[in-house]
Amino acid sequence: MVSIHCSTHLSEVRFMDFVAIDFETANSNRSSACSVGLVEVQNGLIVSEQSWLIDPKQHFDGMNIGVHGITPSMVAGKPSFEQLWPTLQPMLEGKHVVAHNASFDMSVLRYCLDNSTIQYPSFQYYCTYLFAKRLIPDLPSYRLNDLARLHYIPLNHHDALDDAKACAILLLNLLHNHECDSPIALSKEHGYKIGKLFMGGYTPFSAPAANKAKKKQYLPPQAEAEQKRSPAPPSPATEPISLAPVQSKRTEPTPARHSSSLIRGQKIDVTKNESIDKLLAEVEWDLLNPDIDLDSSAFLLDANNVCTKDDDCIFYGNPDHRNGSVAYHKINSNKAQFKIAFDRLAFQVQKIAFSLTIYEGEELSHSFSQVSEIRIRLLNDRTGKEIASFSFGEGLTQETAIVIGELYVYKGEWKFNPIGSGFFGGLRALCLDFGLEVQQSLPEVAADAQSIASKDIYDVYETFQIGQNVERVRRSLSTTQKQLAEKIGYKSANLISRLERGELDRFSHAQLIQLAEALNVTTRHLLSR
Repeated sequence: MVSIHCSTHLSEVRFMDFVAIDFETANSNRSSACSVGLVEVQNGLIVSEQSWLIDPKQHFDGMNIGVHGITPSMVAGKPSFEQLWPTLQPMLEGKHVVAHNASFDMSVLRYCLDNSTIQYPSFQYYCTYLFAKRLIPDLPSYRLNDLARLHYIPLNHHDALDDAKACAILLLNLLHNHECDSPIALSKEHGYKIGKLFMGGYTPFSAPAANKAKKKQYLPPQAEAEQKRSPAPPSPATEPISLAPVQSKRTEPTPARHSSSLIRGQKIDVTKNESIDKLLAEVEWDLLNPDIDLDSSAFLLDANNVCTKDDDCIFYGNPDHRNGSVAYHKINSNKAQFKIAFDRLAFQVQKIAFSLTIYEGEELSHSFSQVSEIRIRLLNDRTGKEIASFSFGEGLTQETAIVIGELYVYKGEWKFNPIGSGFFGGLRALCLDFGLEVQQSLPEVAADAQSIASKDIYDVYETFQIGQNVERVRRSLSTTQKQLAEKIGYKSANLISRLERGELDRFSHAQLIQLAEALNVTTRHLLSR
């Protein structure tokens, strides 16, 4: 292979010009761009930084507001995308364009153009997310804020201009580190397919197929040695890599037709030997400290061990998956259960990881050292027959999050792997590890309710937080929105529904008191994160 590294000293290299772009959206629709940032780079230097607020002519979701802080009132009177496009087009046409997670930003651009019946511009584009995944291997995360921290790039994450600027600097750093003068050279050297947007459509920027070979190096040493000793089957299928530590001795799987008490790393068949279309997973725990607030969750993961959609995390705030494949129910303060319908799971779901997390563990000095035992039981939902169980707890210390175990697909059948591994950072850390963007937590309010200054009107940020807490408490009490509305005296559940979705720009203190009294909690509880 002929190297295309620059032959001259880096200080003498003339870097190719490019433009970095970032969009923020008002809701989950890709055509709802509400902000865009553009940063122009010439010969390795940023020469222009511009950003615009956009009126998407669509509703704003509370979750999106919580991420980027842009509200409907902020875009009132701002140009629509169609009105702004004559300004943006000459900055993109014929250029080399880069974005972090370009599949998102390019789809926003295309959807906005389609929505306004505007023909596509022509340019080549690149993705720093995919660049970094190959060029900086073995990082726990490749989100822009984490890469910016690694490269000492200042960043106000989810500000469109700041994100575009961080993306531009990140690409320059990658070019410097790999002695290339352009993203074209970097793409060719490492096998990427350059993305293109053109009048008739587009081709995506894509990582090289060689990524498949890369997975080989992540096999545990023992598994790799066993693989070399064993003859390759006619149609090889690599079993998913466990999160559990490698056992010193190989453990023979226990047949699933008999109930089995498992140990860490002892995988067991779930659907292979029995006809099971619905499974019940019960998670139970015993506390040494009764003040600890524990909750269980399940993450629906793809082959890359990440959630592909936000609602692939099933927990108290999202107890039912949209297609009915997984449902969560907290039975009491020490027990929760998940109902899994295998036939309803999306084809991309290859694994379901069960976890247990401590609410505000670090802040309250609560940890799993104060939990005596954790158990999970797998039951045939139709017959009630126990398939397997796993208990653990000894050896846990200051962890605030536990991956209990995982169901995973192997050769078309579901198996279970007991893990029992601890992590720090609670539910938020697990969400980040499984590829979910999590908004930064709001500052903790004082423990003393008297220290909170009451306000006549709470703004959109505070309303969004109140709505999240109302939904959490209401669900824990198994109360419907309609029942809560009737208890307060509202004529309909519309106000509570809108509050929980984060669609209210304002909320009064009097309404907050009403809700707190109806839910039997303090106003501080509904204002805290």
